[in-house]
Amino acid sequence: MQALGAGLGRHRGTGAQGGRARRRRLLAVLAAPPEPLFLADSVVVRESGISTTIYFGFRDRTADLMTVSWSTENGTAIAGQDFQASLGHQTVDLIGEARFPILRDNVAEDPEFFYVNFLVEGPNPITYRSMVTIIDDERLPRVSIEHGDAVE
Repeated sequence: MQALGAGLGRHRGTGAQGGRARRRRLLAVLAAPPEPLFLADSVVVRESGISTTIYFGFRDRTADLMTVSWSTENGTAIAGQDFQASLGHQTVDLIGEARFPILRDNVAEDPEFFYVNFLVEGPNPITYRSMVTIIDDERLPRVSIEHGDAVE
C-alpha cells in the first residue's frame, strides 16, 4: 500500500497547474483500495496418515469476496512420499481453510517440511508462503546392550 504522501512530489510554487497535478496524485492515492493484510498458519503435525488444516484469512473483512489459490511445494518432505500434493482455491470474505493429507510410512526419519504457496487474486495480487513441518511417529529401534542402551 502506498503511503499517503508518497509520489506527491515536492511543492514548488503556488501555480495553479502544479496544484492541480498534486491534487490528482493525492486523489489517486486516496481512491486506491487498501490492500488486505493476508495471513496463514504454519503448522507442525505428526506423521499420522491424516490431514492437517491450514487456516488463512484477512486482517479485516474485505468489501468484496477474495479468491485465494494455493499449491504445495516440496521442501525436505516429498509429495507422494510424505504428503499428498495439493492445489485448490476458495472464495472467502474473511477466513478460509485448506486441508493437506499427510502420508504415513514406516521409516524412522528426522522432521521434514513442505511449503504451501498462497495467492490472493485481484488487481494487486498478494503472495504468501506457509510451512508444514511433519514430525515422524516411528521410534528408532533400540537394542539392549550390557549396562546400557544403544540406537541401532
